Amino acid sequence: MEHIIPIDDKSRIRVEKDVYTLEYKKTGKNGDYWRQDGFFCSLESLFTDWIRNAPTRSSKPINDLRSLVDCIEGAEKYAATLFKGK
Repeated sequence: MEHIIPIDDKSRIRVEKDVYTLEYKKTGKNGDYWRQDGFFCSLESLFTDWIRNAPTRSSKPINDLRSLVDCIEGAEKYAATLFKGK
């Protein structure tokens, strides 16, 4: 049995036997769809990748080092709230 767990409105985790799949929502000519972005053996490795690639999902322009750091720190803080609860 697989389970789908949302991370945010543009990313989610598909949980299957022995693997976690990171998926991102994309918009194509036929509407929205989920694209697989990677397969991970642990949540730690999945979230490391999700945080590392936060700048590619950013809706804000990243034009300097400060913006890049802020984006990654924001993703780290968001991930921490998911693990700690609200």
